[in-house]
Amino acid sequence: MKSHFKSSFNIFTLFALLASLLGSAVFATPAYAAGIVVNSNADTIADDGTCTLREAITNANGDSQLYTSAGECALGAGTDTITFEVNYTITLDGSQLPAVTSTIVINGNGSANTIIQASTCNPITLPGGCTPASYRVFEVSDTGI
Repeated sequence: MKSHFKSSFNIFTLFALLASLLGSAVFATPAYAAGIVVNSNADTIADDGTCTLREAITNANGDSQLYTSAGECALGAGTDTITFEVNYTITLDGSQLPAVTSTIVINGNGSANTIIQASTCNPITLPGGCTPASYRVFEVSDTGI
């Protein structure tokens, strides 16, 4: 009787173990894209409690986090989406923004609400060619330069 109970217990334990392994493989949590929220219109890279567009692109490119202080940009991971907390006009300091070297989606709040201005004659560089599916630029103007 004990051997029958022990055998049934072993079969039940094996079945439970296999079910849990199979369940974890079937219901694995997918990796989600990182969301990085720009909360400043400054054009800096500094540990100052804000997340600038320049810092957001750097974090997204490197799947890393430059600074971990409260208010700084979130960790980049995989395909990143950069959004803007409120409507901003960001005036670049004269240097180009970091080249985009990974898959990044930058969603502004509309062409009248999220504006990136060059303070000097800075070209916009699109690395890797200009296939229509790769880039969508809604408005680029040289007003005021």
